Amino acid sequence: MKELFDLLRKKERKVLGITVLLLLVSLVFYSFIGLGEKRRYFRLNELFSHGEKNIQDLKTSRDEKKLEWNRWKEASLDIKDLKNNYFYNKEDIIQDLRQDLEKVFRRNGIPSPRIKYNYNGLEVEKINNMTASFNIEGHYHLVRKFIYDLENFQKFLIIEKIDFSEINTNSGVLKIKLAVAGYYYEK
Repeated sequence: MKELFDLLRKKERKVLGITVLLLLVSLVFYSFIGLGEKRRYFRLNELFSHGEKNIQDLKTSRDEKKLEWNRWKEASLDIKDLKNNYFYNKEDIIQDLRQDLEKVFRRNGIPSPRIKYNYNGLEVEKINNMTASFNIEGHYHLVRKFIYDLENFQKFLIIEKIDFSEINTNSGVLKIKLAVAGYYYEK
């Protein structure tokens, strides 16, 4: 091998020496710095993958929260709709309840009876009711239609009690005492 180096000229030896020196420097650079950078790259790549997973989890959580928020907004709109269209106002409940009962009486051809009103406190927060008690009489189909109209009225009119005071089997006339509750929302 020494003979080979002896055959080289001084300039060629110098170039070969520089080349070997550069090769050694690059080998040392690769050993100490390059391998460290490679390890650092893999750690950063793993950290990046973990960060992407966290971002995806956060996006999923955000979408779920948006969906839940939209549900609450819809529920809020439904509550406003209930308050405005189905509950009575506390201040006007007697007049409004009387007028609504009159509408149902007129639609069914029943003369307006004397009505007794009574406020009832409920356990539910801000929701109370007023009960209207009255007697009506009529044939079975008329009474059935009247009860159906009460139960399907736009506002919350709920039949709380029905007492059959007299049933005439010969004429088919029923005399009943009803307790109808109208619900109102206290602001």
